[in-house]
Amino acid sequence: MATAVKENGILFQGPMVRAILDDKKTQTRRILDRVKGFGKVLHFGESNTPGYDYHFRCRRGLWQDFRKQELIDRCPYGRVGDRLWVRESHAIYTDAFTREKGDEVVLYRADSSAYWNMTPYAHIEAEFNPLRDTSDYEPKWTPSIHMPKWASRLSLDIVRVGVERLQDISEADAYAEGVTIPDHYKFASNGRPEDRNEARVTYESLWESINGPGSWDLNPFVWVVEFKKISP
Repeated sequence: MATAVKENGILFQGPMVRAILDDKKTQTRRILDRVKGFGKVLHFGESNTPGYDYHFRCRRGLWQDFRKQELIDRCPYGRVGDRLWVRESHAIYTDAFTREKGDEVVLYRADSSAYWNMTPYAHIEAEFNPLRDTSDYEPKWTPSIHMPKWASRLSLDIVRVGVERLQDISEADAYAEGVTIPDHYKFASNGRPEDRNEARVTYESLWESINGPGSWDLNPFVWVVEFKKISP
């Protein structure tokens, strides 16, 4: 008997949604602030116990040592083979021509696109069309946390789950995070062009824009989730 695919919702901001749509983002890093089965992480560090990698104190227990694979298996976002559905800022309207459930128009703030009955929206002569006059109309955007599963247009297959320190991200992985490299490249501290580290530097700025000033220097453990987009 085939095992049912487990699905979990995951929040993404507009720029990251656009990067996924453009096939420029295939990884996401999230602070390791909870462990499935153990709850919220209060303190963390490397383990001193032979054969173990990590040392965590969680809300539901005392200090706990984990082997790397044991910890990966408890990732709250899922395991390899599971699926993520993307939550993003949106607006939902019932088509005014029918006013029936199931005829909703869903607008997505990230790229101003819309879906009707979860297919790309085609112009329909109706009493109300939220796309017809955008100059005089501002949608009532709903935060991503409140997106219902049926309205999600993006699903992601998990292909790898890992754990690492935030600052251990490689240049290639920083690109996979969907960063946009500015024209004025930054260099490593010695200033040599061969040591360019522009993707990591840009990702550092992105991380702090999301998690606050100084959050990069804290160098927390992070979940590394690599995924493959499923065509909407």
